[in-house]
Amino acid sequence: MGGVDLLDRFLSSYGPKIKGKKWWWPFFTNTLNMAVVAAWRIHREMNGHMSQLDFLRDIVMCLMKSERLESLPTP
Repeated sequence: MGGVDLLDRFLSSYGPKIKGKKWWWPFFTNTLNMAVVAAWRIHREMNGHMSQLDFLRDIVMCLMKSERLESLPTP
């Protein structure tokens, strides 16, 4: 398989299944998904083996924690 075939396979694995009414929504979700897959491939080459799903879960958990920390009131 070439690089494009691998990218298509990885994009279809855990792609978002959200449908929007705006014409630009599929472009946005596909771009975001491509960025996550590219980051996962780089991470896997540099730091060892982590599944794509675990990497995606790690990103989501980090984003949720950062949102929670920013929304806390400061004294």
